[in-house]
Amino acid sequence: MDKIDETDRATPATEGPAGRDRARAATRSFEESAARLLAPLSRLPWWAKPLRSLVIPAIFIGLGVGARLVAPAPLPVAVAVCAAVTAAAMMLVCRGSSRQMRDVDWSTADPYWNEGAHQVPVGHREVLAQAISRKRARYPAVSGIHPYLLPCPASVEDGSCDHLPCTYIGMVRVAAGHCVVVVGRRAFHMSRQAFEGVVWHEMRHHTGVMRGYGVMQVALGIAGWFAVGYLTFGWPSAIMLWLALAAIAWIHEVICDTSAGRAAGADAICRALAWKAAALRATPLLPRLGHLLTEALAPTHPPSWMRSLVARALVRR
Repeated sequence: MDKIDETDRATPATEGPAGRDRARAATRSFEESAARLLAPLSRLPWWAKPLRSLVIPAIFIGLGVGARLVAPAPLPVAVAVCAAVTAAAMMLVCRGSSRQMRDVDWSTADPYWNEGAHQVPVGHREVLAQAISRKRARYPAVSGIHPYLLPCPASVEDGSCDHLPCTYIGMVRVAAGHCVVVVGRRAFHMSRQAFEGVVWHEMRHHTGVMRGYGVMQVALGIAGWFAVGYLTFGWPSAIMLWLALAAIAWIHEVICDTSAGRAAGADAICRALAWKAAALRATPLLPRLGHLLTEALAPTHPPSWMRSLVARALVRR
């Protein structure tokens, strides 16, 4: 992978025109790098995510069993080892997110959006601009928040397709404090109010305290399955961990729903959830089956009806 550590810093060699040209040659454009990062969203077959939901726990349980066989330890020491694995997992997750898109020439992000923004409905563009402006004002440590239009696998630019990835709206924390707001083209058919609810929800995931919560959530999943194999508590511990990880993920979503509801209104969240549920029903059978299996094996989102009830209960009108 191309290195940009040296090109990120202003040095005499990169201050002149020739130096800047060499620095740009060592990086990728925003569009190219974002496309490489997000390609798995549209390229993975429908069965890949459910399979991953089984394989990842199996791998870490196997590592835990192997560690126990190689270096058995009393229970207090074993618990300390699992705590150390949790800390290491959190460091690795943070490091992994900080290395995503680290080869980007960020000066190409605004020209990319200026050129492609005309494809997005005017109301949706206004929602993005307002949300980005308010988040940047509240979190000065965020270097930039950049919209990216997720390409349709069938090159349908108006969002009239039935591909599940084209319903995706999300936010990714990447290198140098930048964030990428990913917008699937089927979202063009959402109402402005629903779109606003989704955008605020996703931005809450990756800013402030919730960013640390998300890192902890991933790290606990890694370390938890390792602990199931390393400690000798048997299958009940695996079931308890599955329930605990589901509860942590659901709480995460409810907090972000509530935050988004306070920014855009409870109706915005409810309309967004209704739209997402309808879009899933309109998706072809196999991708829809893959999504449902993934949620059954590794629950990350509460049912839409439950989220709507909680949003209306927690968000003050």
